[in-house]
Amino acid sequence: MSGRYRGTKRPVVSSIDNRALAWGLGIKTGYMKILGKTIYGIFVAAVVLLAALFLGTHISLFGYEVKVVQSGSMEPAIQVGSIVIIVPETAYKVGDVITFGPDTRKQIPITHRIAEVTDGGFVTKGDANENTDPQPVAERDVIGRVAYSVPYIGHVVAFARTKLGYWLLVGLPAAAIILDEFADIVWEIRKHFAIKRYREEKRRKRMMEFLPGKQT
Repeated sequence: MSGRYRGTKRPVVSSIDNRALAWGLGIKTGYMKILGKTIYGIFVAAVVLLAALFLGTHISLFGYEVKVVQSGSMEPAIQVGSIVIIVPETAYKVGDVITFGPDTRKQIPITHRIAEVTDGGFVTKGDANENTDPQPVAERDVIGRVAYSVPYIGHVVAFARTKLGYWLLVGLPAAAIILDEFADIVWEIRKHFAIKRYREEKRRKRMMEFLPGKQT
């Protein structure tokens, strides 16, 4: 016996203290699980959102298209590095911000505000420009009206359109999510069979207890 407790009784932790400790640890573990699931959910949502924005720059999703603003001609309303969400309309009016022109690897569409509607099309102008655009925009060249703009996200989407950015921001996170879900499925299957084996073993032991000649 150590000198600290020589001649005295050792402190005893009561069952109430044990239950309180277990309860506290259970709460802490529960909070950690909730926090982990929340962080994982945010991660999955961010990957899905980025993938949707990435696809939206190539194809129309539910009637909407996504474009990345690469010039400051519409500042301060729409800043460089913003994304614009475009929806086609049957008619456009003065004041509408529209995106128009070819959209290829070498040509980038323009997003400007309609300053005037004429028989030949739309006279457009960037908010930051002093003069209107030199050529009117034919209605057939209009991709759509800017319904929403989100600043800064365009930098991320533009990086995701590169090979390196695609694998870092979309490919690898998506693969990690798929592997994690696959691991969860495998774990659930193994747990199911383990529980099944446990119940069968427990049932077998109960049956053995009632066999004739068993000693008590």
